[in-house]
Amino acid sequence: MAPSVELKEYIERILDEREKAHVLTLAAAIRESDAKAIQIERRIDALNELRKEVVTDREKFAQRGEIELRITTLIERLEDVMKAVSRLNEWKSKVGGITIAIMVCIGLMSTVLSVLISLLTR
Repeated sequence: MAPSVELKEYIERILDEREKAHVLTLAAAIRESDAKAIQIERRIDALNELRKEVVTDREKFAQRGEIELRITTLIERLEDVMKAVSRLNEWKSKVGGITIAIMVCIGLMSTVLSVLISLLTR
């Protein structure tokens, strides 16, 4: 005859086995959850680094805009200086022409004076 097992013992054994199985399943789920949490944390860290790089790049673009504005201002100033130099060159050529004209006049006057002096001294 087969040993008889009372219903209470049978149910307790089945419940114990199921509890052990659930504990093992829960432990495995917790380990998997912890591993996934570590992966997620690594991804978040990588995204934070990427965000920092993007912010740094944005700052550089803002600086680039300022630099372009400064370059534009400097180009305008350079064009003004070039116009002023051009006007000075025009003035210099006019002064050079006037100087030549004055020298020619002085040369003519000295010639006329020398002729007059030679006529008076005869």
